Amino acid sequence: MSAADPQVTDARPTTIPLSLAQRRLWAMMESNPAGSAHSISLAFRLGGDLDRSALVTALRDVADRHEILRTVFPSKDGRPHQRVLAGVTPDVTQ
Repeated sequence: MSAADPQVTDARPTTIPLSLAQRRLWAMMESNPAGSAHSISLAFRLGGDLDRSALVTALRDVADRHEILRTVFPSKDGRPHQRVLAGVTPDVTQ
């Protein structure tokens, strides 16, 4: 498989349950929505001109290949589940 080959996913149920680790993360965020217990801050200082188009393309490629980066945990009737977003485009404004 080359880097340009699309990923193919099997059919999924309408509601995808959370794994145990995802359930733990969801519970942490529910108990403290403003918390950052599971966030990692990282900053880089780069020199030169930024090719925003190339950066967005590279970030979109990573997100397309790793669906966990596009997964959100909505809840229905108080029960969380996974929803994998499609077509995510990173916001590179600053």
